[in-house]
Amino acid sequence: AIIAAGIESVDRIGPCKAEVTIEKVEDIRVAKRRNVIERAKEIVIEMVKESREELEDIAEAIRQSVQVEEIVYYGKDHLPAGPNVEKSDAIIIVEGRNDVLNLLKHGIKNAIGVDGTNIPQTIIDLCNEKIATAFVDGDRGGELILRELLQVADIDFVARAPKTREVEEISYKLIMKALKNKVPAEQYMENYGLKREKRIEKEEETLDEEELTYKKFFSEARENHSAIFLNKKGEEIGRVKVDSLVDELQKVKAHTIIFDGITTQRLLDVAFEQGVKIIVSPRMGEVTKIPKSISIITQDTNPKIFE
Repeated sequence: AIIAAGIESVDRIGPCKAEVTIEKVEDIRVAKRRNVIERAKEIVIEMVKESREELEDIAEAIRQSVQVEEIVYYGKDHLPAGPNVEKSDAIIIVEGRNDVLNLLKHGIKNAIGVDGTNIPQTIIDLCNEKIATAFVDGDRGGELILRELLQVADIDFVARAPKTREVEEISYKLIMKALKNKVPAEQYMENYGLKREKRIEKEEETLDEEELTYKKFFSEARENHSAIFLNKKGEEIGRVKVDSLVDELQKVKAHTIIFDGITTQRLLDVAFEQGVKIIVSPRMGEVTKIPKSISIITQDTNPKIFE
């Protein structure tokens, strides 16, 4: 302050008169400190922003990982599906794996994908058992798949993604809106002038003579809890209790075994030694080795035999 006052007392600079006025006295240390504080704020803001983005990336990566782990492959056609398809009373049929993943991302776990333009038998069977909603893309491809579904499967409701949009990309809000606005399949077909083809499914048309023989003997085996041995011509050559099947099998030369039980590794080993070619049983246990010479028919491979 004294120096500033001294400077203001100067009234001549060289040959000229002068008047000096001090407008402001500033401590440069304070100014530097202010600059340091402002810069520190900027650095902290950048750090927080980067940290938040990194946390969001980590959370998204974990969520996607969980979604991939949750997805299952259902039925003999190994279709991509949510984990609740088996136990849910209602299912949502979508076009493919990415659609299933997007629904999983938003907490919908009862979706299953047709995974192609040909509708698999697994989808047809599920539609016969559960309330089925077809949820397809809002484009031409979605329309074609929907028409095929309506012709071959027992679809109850129809939902569509917004026009030109795909199920795999739409948000939670649009998914919920589309499912909320679903319409009965019959109403949809009527609105678009579609007709469901009448399909006559006779057992004799879906099972060949050999399979009908297996079905007949399995029905008897289930009723009596027995195992039936057939020769190569499909004729019965013996009948024993299931409990003694393995022991009795060692005494006969059977071509086919039919019983209501579980095919075990021990049974397979003995059957192989005895030259058995076909085993018909609804379920298969934990088997590690299946001989190439033996054909096993179960409920998963041919369910109509066991109905």
